[in-house]
Amino acid sequence: MTRLLYLPDDEHYALFELALESEALMALIAQGGWRPPGMESSAAGDSLCTFQLGGLVVAFPANRRLQAQHDTAQLVLPDRQALVLRAVAEGMTNRQIARQLHVSVSTVKGHISLLFKRFGVQTRMQLIARAVRMGLID
Repeated sequence: MTRLLYLPDDEHYALFELALESEALMALIAQGGWRPPGMESSAAGDSLCTFQLGGLVVAFPANRRLQAQHDTAQLVLPDRQALVLRAVAEGMTNRQIARQLHVSVSTVKGHISLLFKRFGVQTRMQLIARAVRMGLID
């Protein structure tokens, strides 16, 4: 089972749970064998780019680039927040992040709360989508 984060544009995202291993899913997408609902497979320039982020596969239309939505000054995160962001993107739980960073679960929750505010999001998936678009994680 693989989670796929599809970023059709700068405002929207869709999350899919697919019964394939990530490598098989990426190969299927590369061959044009999987398209998100509503994306006509016969349309010109409809290929998808993909990359893997931990256990998550991220896909977006090849005919557009993921572009930063904010100034570069806003892209700089303190080291701990950057580590927490990466761990969230890799699908780690708060407890797993706390163990990895040798901090309390409350500290991790605090970092995630600050990341939500900084990125103007309310969920982990929105955080990941925004961070990918901004080029903070790949």
